[in-house]
Amino acid sequence: PVGYDAIYAARLAVRERNTSGGVGGYRVELVAYDDGGDTQAATERTKQLALDPQVVAVIGHFRVDTTRAAWDVYAREALPLIAPVIPADALPDSPCSGCSFPAAFRTGPTSHAISESVSLEQVFAGGVTTGTVFASGAPWPRDVPEAQPFIANYRTVSNGAEPGPYAWATYQAVQMLFDAMAREPDGLTRRGTGAQLARRFSAQGKLPNVPVYVYRLDSQGQPVLQR
Repeated sequence: PVGYDAIYAARLAVRERNTSGGVGGYRVELVAYDDGGDTQAATERTKQLALDPQVVAVIGHFRVDTTRAAWDVYAREALPLIAPVIPADALPDSPCSGCSFPAAFRTGPTSHAISESVSLEQVFAGGVTTGTVFASGAPWPRDVPEAQPFIANYRTVSNGAEPGPYAWATYQAVQMLFDAMAREPDGLTRRGTGAQLARRFSAQGKLPNVPVYVYRLDSQGQPVLQR
């Protein structure tokens, strides 16, 4: 479910950017791999991506354990990673031993701010009790006024499926990546894109003042924004 929510948003962002002229005069191609939520598979998929010199950056893996498992590979290969949704302090503060490249950039809030109840992943997987309160760094797009055009466009690529929080977080992450790529003066390289991303992030590797959204599951099991 997480993968489907995210992939349509990534496809939409790529389609929109290519329609408007691409990045630096280049068309962008999306390469999508499924790690199945497995740590070993996540590491293998990362190695596969790193082998392709045309892969400039990665967005994923949407789970703490799979992202941590692949962390050192990104650092060694100087392959920038944007890790949306995941709490910023749930991942290492520095690259692997001997790696100087700031591989990963974390867009989630700190975990102590979102520990009220179950995780976003648990809610999205289903089976969480009615009335459960949970906090997330990624909102459902319907609760974000500026996301309304995104919702309508998302439906056109998802065959009518409604976007969830992973979709909105992915869409924003892709836009962030495109902006970094467009500012790179020396061509679309991994190190150049990573350097541009690093300039946008704080020294702690996360964006400051990331909002936290608190939800409660109603009687139909739907998340209702509380604050």
